[in-house]
Amino acid sequence: MLFRSLEALVEGAAAVAERNDYTVRVVNDSADELGKFTGVFNDMLAKLQAHDELLQEQKNLLEGVLQQTGDGVIVEDVQERLLLINLAAVRMVGRPADKELVSEWAGKFIVLRSDGKTPLPREEFPMQCALRGENCDDLEMYVKSPGESECRWLSVTGRPLRDGRGQIVGGIVTMRDVTIRRELAQQLREAEERVRLLVEHLPVITYSAEPTLSGRWQYVSSQIEKMLGYSPVEWLATPGIWLDRVHPDDRAIVAAADERCQQTGVFSADYRLLARDGRVVWCHDEGTLRSEEHTSELQSPCNLV
Repeated sequence: MLFRSLEALVEGAAAVAERNDYTVRVVNDSADELGKFTGVFNDMLAKLQAHDELLQEQKNLLEGVLQQTGDGVIVEDVQERLLLINLAAVRMVGRPADKELVSEWAGKFIVLRSDGKTPLPREEFPMQCALRGENCDDLEMYVKSPGESECRWLSVTGRPLRDGRGQIVGGIVTMRDVTIRRELAQQLREAEERVRLLVEHLPVITYSAEPTLSGRWQYVSSQIEKMLGYSPVEWLATPGIWLDRVHPDDRAIVAAADERCQQTGVFSADYRLLARDGRVVWCHDEGTLRSEEHTSELQSPCNLV
């Protein structure tokens, strides 16, 4: 009887050691000291099983979150072996072949700096920075993956992975596809340039200013130099220059127009400006008050005649 009980304990312990199987239970037919030990052993296995199941649930939850997140995630160890790559990363850059080191796979990419022209050295890749213990934040790269015909813009962040002693055991990078954002930004810059060229060729002064008589001017088009003799830089850098250049006899006119603007949101006035060389220049000035949460500005084309 004693021999069978000991044999059962040994077999149960072996099953746990070999298979990490905490569902094993040793049959306990004895009420002696060995039976008590067997009961304690079974209780310990029950606790380990519950703990193992909890860890598995947490692991499954974490893997689910990683797989469903919109940002790509890649994890590798210090030997540059792939430990994890989520679905978003696969969609963005693909994945290495079985047993292919991440460094070998990464060498097949075409990676350019944020200017879209200059190659990014491998040692500056976010994963390489992470493996050296360095942080890399929001590095924008122009990337062409192996076998892909199109490039995409990625914003990539890298962090080292450390064990409980602080030793680097790997690296993790997260990536976000910012291609659409970059393309929209480029389209906006091109549109702004077209508008700027159009504005600078119109026979008017276009400006943006704070909606008070002494308000600061934020922008004025280049025509101001031809019409009044002041460069845009000089005009914007001189506080109160507009009101100072309004003809003294017309300041009451612009004051009344400014007061109406505060009530109606529209500025409209005919008045004279004094050019740098003393010329008197008549202008018809119309503007619209644009208000945001914390600021207001008057945007206007000023026609000079």
